[in-house]
Amino acid sequence: MQFKKKPKTRYSHSMFVYEKSNGTLYLPVHTDNYLKRNFKYMSPDWIKYRILKL
Repeated sequence: MQFKKKPKTRYSHSMFVYEKSNGTLYLPVHTDNYLKRNFKYMSPDWIKYRILKL
C-alpha cells in the first residue's frame, strides 16, 4: 500500500500488507511497534491510499 498526506501531491509512504482477514487489512507499523495494526486505525494524517499488486 502507498499513502499520501494532505496537502501533498505525491504518495510518500509505502507498506506491505501483513495479513488480510474477513476483509480487514493488517499492516506492520514500526512507529508504535505493531506487527499487525488494523488498517482502519491508521493515522488520519494519511488522507489517501492506493493498493499495488505484485
